[in-house]
Amino acid sequence: MTWHIVPSNIGPAFQAGAWYTLGIANAAVGIGLMATYPQYLMGYATLFVIFLLVINGLMRYLKSRRT
Repeated sequence: MTWHIVPSNIGPAFQAGAWYTLGIANAAVGIGLMATYPQYLMGYATLFVIFLLVINGLMRYLKSRRT
């Protein structure tokens, strides 16, 4: 746990983005919003980028309010 491969500004966003995106994309397949494998991959990639931006933006905002 002390050896960090991913920088701290990407790690939490990467972790949360991956899990939430996986859940949302799988739920979308289950209810028929995504039917093909390319649609799944594009939906996954799009949601992943959105989560990365939102989480990094939120972390940056919270860090700026602390100082």
